[in-house]
Amino acid sequence: MAGLTLGVCVCARAEEVAGAADKKGPPARHSTRSTLEERVRALTQALDLDAVQQSELRKVLESQREQVARIWADSSVAPGYRIIATQAISDKTADRIRGLLNDEQRKRFNPPKPPHDAASGAARPNVEDWINPPKAQQK
Repeated sequence: MAGLTLGVCVCARAEEVAGAADKKGPPARHSTRSTLEERVRALTQALDLDAVQQSELRKVLESQREQVARIWADSSVAPGYRIIATQAISDKTADRIRGLLNDEQRKRFNPPKPPHDAASGAARPNVEDWINPPKAQQK
């Protein structure tokens, strides 16, 4: 596998919300557990995890699910912030998973995103750049 996408392990809440959109009433609780187990199974197979890593992975994914559920259940959190917070939780979860892996497994897991660092010299795109792109980017 050239690189395992984090899509396997991100946003447990999004899976529940997407599934609930197709059905009337709340999603069945057993499907939530089976989804978590499917994620553990998929990562175990893709990364060749041992029993200890599987146990720790399950804890990490359960923690992610609880954090996301708290954010989405908190009506005082603005919807736009929920999305940002969910992504931050997913990024932190990916980092925690990387911490469980050996060097060979990390190569198969998706690479970390480069930091958004103003000191790197890369200018942040803005609306003006989008409306009037530099000549090199125009077709």
